[in-house]
Amino acid sequence: MACQPVAMQQEAWYLKSLQTAMRYEVSGDTLRIYFDNGTPFLTFVKKVIST
Repeated sequence: MACQPVAMQQEAWYLKSLQTAMRYEVSGDTLRIYFDNGTPFLTFVKKVIST
């Protein structure tokens, strides 16, 4: 089963971006991925979902 073209393009961009990351930083519940210019380009924050 294939996704919508827009979702597939976004996935391709995301995976390519991860390959070009220069460094990463974990601080508490936050992960920042940095690229060539030193600014955080991807930021992930842990979210707890109660069930």
